[in-house]
Amino acid sequence: IFVKGLYLKMTGKFDKAYTYFNHALTMDPSLTPAKRELVGLEGDLRRSNNSGDLTSIVGMLFNNKGKSGRGKG
Repeated sequence: IFVKGLYLKMTGKFDKAYTYFNHALTMDPSLTPAKRELVGLEGDLRRSNNSGDLTSIVGMLFNNKGKSGRGKG
């Protein structure tokens, strides 16, 4: 189960890999490598969910600066 999770992570199927690592931990709670993979995947999943579209992020940054700059000038 753990190796299948590693394979899924390597192929980019992070949601499924997370499920397999979680299942491996259920089977053996002392499996430290599975815990490490879960922590790493949680960070990756949070970053990918929060990243959004790059143009929208850049647009938000410039829109906020533009509004504050117009009032002062």
